[in-house]
Amino acid sequence: MTATDKAPPRRKYNSTRRRQNAEQTRREILGTARANFVQHGWHGAGMREIARDAGVSVETVYSNFPSKAALFKEVLNILVVGEDEPFALSERPEFRAVTTVGSPTERIEALARIQAEVHGRVARLRMVLREAARTDDNLADVERLVLAEEREQARLTLQTVHPDPSDQDIEGMQALYSSDLYILLTEIRGWTPEQYIQWITELSLAVFAAKGVVQ
Repeated sequence: MTATDKAPPRRKYNSTRRRQNAEQTRREILGTARANFVQHGWHGAGMREIARDAGVSVETVYSNFPSKAALFKEVLNILVVGEDEPFALSERPEFRAVTTVGSPTERIEALARIQAEVHGRVARLRMVLREAARTDDNLADVERLVLAEEREQARLTLQTVHPDPSDQDIEGMQALYSSDLYILLTEIRGWTPEQYIQWITELSLAVFAAKGVVQ
């Protein structure tokens, strides 16, 4: 090779673009998986079908999520908080904020609004989780964690107006704010989210008033 026959310069490796593409692919898999789980349930949503609908190979799905249980858990985590960094709802700044600001009525209404927002995204997937937990030990553990987090949310909700709620009060509040009740009222009975929020607020306050916690 002569001095004039220099090899063409190598193209620079663009790690940023590759990372962005990988993140976009991951988001598309998660979105497609959510639609499949909601439409077909745990047993009807297969990794091969999710890959096909996302426009990627099955190997790509598994390289991002080692199992269907891992994929479902990530879908559920992200939908609970509505963003790409999953963490417990009770740790969200807006959840913490409304426990200390305003009158009891304003606090309970704000909490009911947050709960309605979460249910709108995740209530159907909670039903899928219950189905999956019957046959998958990993997801049975996830359901126990979700139930524990829902109980903690109920406890924090009660503590906005009651400093020392009983276990029965906490578990009753957990049932009142459950995704099952949200689906019954909004999907089966046709209530709007605003009707749900108003009813939950009024009923919560009525319960607290009956116990002499609020006036």
